[in-house]
Amino acid sequence: MLIWAVPPAPAQTAASRQLPAGHWAYEPIQRLRTRGYLAGLDPLIQPYRRAEVATGLRALDPDTLPQPVAGWVRLLREEFAAEIATQRPARLGVVIAAGARSGTTDRLDALRPQGPGSVWPWAHGGGWVESGPLVVETGVRFDSYLRHDPDQRPISLRMGGLAEQTYTSLSAGPAVLTLGRFGRSWGPAGRDGLLVSRNSLSYPQLGVDVRLGRIALQSFTGELDTLAGTRRYLAANRFAYSTARTTLALTEAVLYSGSGALLQFLNPFTVLQFEHENPPGEGLAENLMLGLQFWRAWGRVETYAEGLLDDIDLQPASGKRRAPTRYALTAGMRWRPSGERVEAAVEYQRVSSYAYRSVRPADRFDHLGRGLGPNFADYDHLAALADVFPGIAGLRLTPGLEVLRQGEGDFRAPFPEDTVFRSSPSLLLGVAERTVRASLRGRYQPLGAFWLSWDLGHGWIRNAGHVAGASASRFEALVSAGARLEFGSAIRP
Repeated sequence: MLIWAVPPAPAQTAASRQLPAGHWAYEPIQRLRTRGYLAGLDPLIQPYRRAEVATGLRALDPDTLPQPVAGWVRLLREEFAAEIATQRPARLGVVIAAGARSGTTDRLDALRPQGPGSVWPWAHGGGWVESGPLVVETGVRFDSYLRHDPDQRPISLRMGGLAEQTYTSLSAGPAVLTLGRFGRSWGPAGRDGLLVSRNSLSYPQLGVDVRLGRIALQSFTGELDTLAGTRRYLAANRFAYSTARTTLALTEAVLYSGSGALLQFLNPFTVLQFEHENPPGEGLAENLMLGLQFWRAWGRVETYAEGLLDDIDLQPASGKRRAPTRYALTAGMRWRPSGERVEAAVEYQRVSSYAYRSVRPADRFDHLGRGLGPNFADYDHLAALADVFPGIAGLRLTPGLEVLRQGEGDFRAPFPEDTVFRSSPSLLLGVAERTVRASLRGRYQPLGAFWLSWDLGHGWIRNAGHVAGASASRFEALVSAGARLEFGSAIRP
């Protein structure tokens, strides 16, 4: 029987590095969290701090747990051995990682394939120091896919790489202040949050994380790319209440542009929807969004949901139709019918036709062409999956069936004239393309230092290419492999 209890939070004054939002450890962490372990972790936000994860792992003895749970705990205890140790001297270290991705499509999305595909190697190198309340980490990523991503604006890669996972953080009592460039996600691990996700490249940001018992505030201001000759910024707040089995969070974000606007949104305790000092016509654009997150564990069932409101026409102008509401929502459930070796899951996501889009091009909700939340709009997607853990350590097999309806709405496209906009449906513009895909995904990770993952499946498409009556059928395969080594030691006088 699981005992749901929130362990004491790790001392915020102790230095602790981030666990990068794309780190392999999030998958076993998420599975343990669903089963009632690691109950001090918020399941709807990344990155975690390594000390937070270690606090929960100290209480877990893999010899008393069933398989495959015991294997996940052993894998994580090996990764976080330095943080689990009771003595935490000042430390420094280096991280080296390398791997490759390959696909039959240039777009690494098997439901929306584009291009002939190829093999794209990548590598990452970095170093870190943690001492007392201070953490400094720096890294460089080399990734050949950055030049081939069909959705991303071209970027300048000096010497072939770019800064990634480079930041400075300072802990003071219940607060952690972080300045740097790293990935954030406000959503379940492995899924794109609707407001903040790791879908886009990281961007420079200044953020604060304050935690007082069950209450937490995450707030940051980031600098995005320049678009249409305009500097753009993103400010976002998240206020959360968490217990061992429930998390409820209110979120808000404003994408803004214009000169002299930075200080207006730096206060982490301001309510962004009421922060509006510029008079009309001053040239400061603001695209405000509000959201709600929910997570709940009910024995063998886990449920989660997120809703986002981009814009709603409460008082249409005289003689005009009500404009279509711009919104997004996600709802999902996971269920363990018997034992620990099989999980069934279903998820539904909908993003309206004009979500993340605005009249001014500079206000669209993206960074370098990729969405700050999901990477697409004007669709709904239903997925039914089963995770199977056979008796081979580190192996997961995931058969699944998905249905995607994709309209012609695109937040990267220019906004239409008002009469066209007001007469548009709130979902599925133009000719909607429908894809039904059966797939077998999987992951093999016998060691923390090495992993192999794949997504193999066949899709049947109706109205292919948004042409009424056209049909297509195609097999898509995505494969990824990588290795990650980390070396650390104490700093001795």
